[in-house]
Amino acid sequence: NENVNYMRLSGTQFLTPGFIDCHVHAPQYSFTGTATDKPLMKWLEAYTFPAESSLKDLKLAEIVYDKLVNCLIRNGTTTALYFATKDIEPCKVLSNVCAKIGQRE
Repeated sequence: NENVNYMRLSGTQFLTPGFIDCHVHAPQYSFTGTATDKPLMKWLEAYTFPAESSLKDLKLAEIVYDKLVNCLIRNGTTTALYFATKDIEPCKVLSNVCAKIGQRE
């Protein structure tokens, strides 16, 4: 059909669908994989709660979320269900970053 655009792949190219991540704690990106020796509540108190609170600084939130979304996109995650912070403004920053980069949320 002349109204359809297509691309012919070479013998070494292939297509893969985008990944969908249904559980991303966005504020925890900057310390992913750290302090795994701590019990959950101590880990939350030492890392998660302070990290979430720090994202009230919207410039910092944009830096963290930009790194997170770009990392996910680079690794094939085209859609994500994000858990952000309890504060609305950092959540809006995350949504705006996703829209700017082109990731579905």
